[in-house]
Amino acid sequence: MSSPYYMSAENLTPRKEICNYFAGFPVYALAWSRREDRGAFRMAVSSFSEEPSNSLQVVQLSPQHDASHIPERADFGVVAATNVDYPLTKIQWQPGLGPDLVAGVGDALHIWECEMSGEMGEMGLPH
Repeated sequence: MSSPYYMSAENLTPRKEICNYFAGFPVYALAWSRREDRGAFRMAVSSFSEEPSNSLQVVQLSPQHDASHIPERADFGVVAATNVDYPLTKIQWQPGLGPDLVAGVGDALHIWECEMSGEMGEMGLPH
């Protein structure tokens, strides 16, 4: 694969790094995606607000990321986002190579298909 995010066991060299992500809201739950075919180093992050205005973001390590740690620079960027009324207390990615699905539980079970198209992807909401 030619994707800059593609990693496999053969070309993965373990190393320790510090990466920054600035959410802009109190983070309540997060889940790392374990897919290797699309977007390694990607996670779903949900907010916590007592008001009915919470969010779910999918963030991914920037292709411009390098190992030099600069505390003021965000290494992750938002690639998809959606709004939810209640805080998601648990989020999880679908394992395997099927559709790119994210499930979240707050007031009910919600399932989103993560469709990353263009600079700011939209999350479809086929509940």
